[in-house]
Amino acid sequence: MSCNVGNMNEKILILKEVSTRSAVNGSWTNTWTTLVTIWAARLEESSKESILKDKMTLDTNIRFQIRYRTDIKPNYRVRYRSEDYRIIGIKETERKTLQEITISILD
Repeated sequence: MSCNVGNMNEKILILKEVSTRSAVNGSWTNTWTTLVTIWAARLEESSKESILKDKMTLDTNIRFQIRYRTDIKPNYRVRYRSEDYRIIGIKETERKTLQEITISILD
């Protein structure tokens, strides 16, 4: 699946969790920091309704295509339009020139 670079018109942030140690009391704090800001092509969105603990929920997945990178890991997050999502899939396409990232809203 090829992608016209002109379709990469959505800005997304890749977030990485980092641990820092307090100089005052030595306790550790985890925070999410921006690894990189990149342009992506939004490919599709899918939604699925389900009932969990007698409550209706809507799971929404969004798929993006980006230029191939080696520094994005499945345990990172994506910030898209000021909302944070977890990465649920990374797929290589086009002979390591492009990647597809599938994300889902955080619970």
